[in-house]
Amino acid sequence: MRTIGLFFLVSFFLPVSAQKSPQPSRELAEEINRRFETVIASHVRSEVGQLTSYLQDVANKKLPIQERYKYKDITLTLFIGGGNEYYEVILDANGDSIDEVRKPAVAMEVTSLRRNTKTKMQMAKYLQGLADIKYREVTIQTTEWHDIRVSEIRKMAEDKYECVIYFDQIVTCRGYDNIPGRIDRTKKRINSYIDIIRTDDGIKILVLLGDVQAVESTRV
Repeated sequence: MRTIGLFFLVSFFLPVSAQKSPQPSRELAEEINRRFETVIASHVRSEVGQLTSYLQDVANKKLPIQERYKYKDITLTLFIGGGNEYYEVILDANGDSIDEVRKPAVAMEVTSLRRNTKTKMQMAKYLQGLADIKYREVTIQTTEWHDIRVSEIRKMAEDKYECVIYFDQIVTCRGYDNIPGRIDRTKKRINSYIDIIRTDDGIKILVLLGDVQAVESTRV
């Protein structure tokens, strides 16, 4: 199984008192944990920003179509499985692998305000449609970085965490003379999977995105 993702290098510095003590106090341990979660949340928010940037490139009609297809492939690397089916490793209470479960490719949920429906599409198919979209111009914006909400970061096993990201996405489509434009705002929810990789140089945080759900859509 090939894992695809982005790596971030972070370093944590403990106060001198913590370095001298083999067991930090409860207060210090809680402070270290808060800082650690802050770093994780920061990287998760940055991943949403990176996703938005790539989506805009995929939809950018000023770029040649092959260039847009290239960004489609790059966007898939942000997601667990890279747009393909993947295997989820099942761990026991000690963090040891006990099984693998085959999972479907990550999906993007899209909405139709006209039909009042929601539809799940494989991420690769969604991005292909975005690259080939018929509108003259498409712009994609999301919530400001500091307003992206990150749920409680849950520890699933040793060095493995999960959280949920909430943000708004605004898509503006400008049509040709015979195609009306539209502006849609959608509340999005994305599962996020975090692996902590310890190296001699410090700690690397691997962030991968999961299914993207459309909570609610409105026409602006």
